[in-house]
Amino acid sequence: MSMATMAAAMVIVASVAFQTSARETPAEALAKAEAMWKAQGLTNYRFGIIRVCLCPRKGETFEVVDGRAKALRKADTAAREVDESYGTIEGLFAQIRVAIETGAHRLAVKYHSKLGYPTSVEIDPRKDAFDDEVSYGVIGFKITKIR
Repeated sequence: MSMATMAAAMVIVASVAFQTSARETPAEALAKAEAMWKAQGLTNYRFGIIRVCLCPRKGETFEVVDGRAKALRKADTAAREVDESYGTIEGLFAQIRVAIETGAHRLAVKYHSKLGYPTSVEIDPRKDAFDDEVSYGVIGFKITKIR
């Protein structure tokens, strides 16, 4: 994916997101977003994820059926581990929760304004560590089957 395409995708992601208010803690924003997401009852959906980090894979599209993630490309062992972490919206929420619970140095999250899923996340776990940052954006989210 070209840098221009990735930049355009991130602009689109930002346009449908809500940011936390100055008075809302990251934990409160996460709880609010998860409640919105759970209220939808969605277990069948598709989305793309763009990850920016020092990692082997930069983007992937996932199909989630009955809450279980499946990468739409054939995946090697390392990629399957990534699928478990990032392949569902619940997995993305878990990544944010870990950052909150471990006191990440920097955490910036935007959530979809109606469905609650994270649209962009920036995590820097440790202030003095080099190259431990990760950012990701969810693009092309589509509900594939309604209850």
